[in-house]
Amino acid sequence: MVHAYEHSWLIHHFAARRMSNRLPGMTVLKHIFQYAGSYNRLPSAGMNHVMTYYQPNNDIIERIFGKFTRHLNDSKKSSVDVFSYMLFHKENPARKLPDDWVLREITLRDLSKLKDFYESTSGGLLLSAIGLDVPSESFKKSFADAGFIREYRTYCLCYKDKHIAFFILDQSDIKLNLSDLINGIKIIITEPDILSWAMLAAVVNCLGGYYPETSIPLLIFPSYFLTLQNITVEKQYALWILHAKACDDLLVYMNRLINLQTRRP
Repeated sequence: MVHAYEHSWLIHHFAARRMSNRLPGMTVLKHIFQYAGSYNRLPSAGMNHVMTYYQPNNDIIERIFGKFTRHLNDSKKSSVDVFSYMLFHKENPARKLPDDWVLREITLRDLSKLKDFYESTSGGLLLSAIGLDVPSESFKKSFADAGFIREYRTYCLCYKDKHIAFFILDQSDIKLNLSDLINGIKIIITEPDILSWAMLAAVVNCLGGYYPETSIPLLIFPSYFLTLQNITVEKQYALWILHAKACDDLLVYMNRLINLQTRRP
């Protein structure tokens, strides 16, 4: 697990080989949530949320996270948001944005617009888990003091004062980033009918200076945006988030799954 955001921990890896017709990965997850259910009670833990990425076409993992979220039916305890994923190849130099288009660091007014949009389209835990309105200087410093890079910042794209898209820049170095999903850009598009792919690419190029790599992983929400632009979707990732107060609910659900699994011949 990685302390990915100020009040959220990311389950980074839980794969396991099948053994004796059992699925030990499920048992590993159970132990993780037993730990999280106790650890989050410590005031210093900073574990209000537990989160993980998975590919929604993985039936076994979808049965755990997706089905549990539907079973609980409370998006403030457990939520799933699906993103389209692509690897974006930077162009140098970055082009200047056209007139009337403004890219800026997020303000409190911008954040209010983002929250309104996300609440109406998803209603999930993404924004509270990332904590865009929570000071994170001490969080970043603790990683830096330990010799790691872990930062995140947010930008807003506006056209004639209309909010078009938001860009959450995650930065991690190779010592933390075992996959590209915490060293890339999450893009939340509030006006998919206005934003073109050419404009989106120009903005990502402008933000590309934060990344020394030549390619930047993008996670795009809503996931249908690339299809609207006639761009082939490489793959999708679901971001599952659990509020720590729902750990007990998840453990009850997982015990049922494990019991069903052990009963099978």
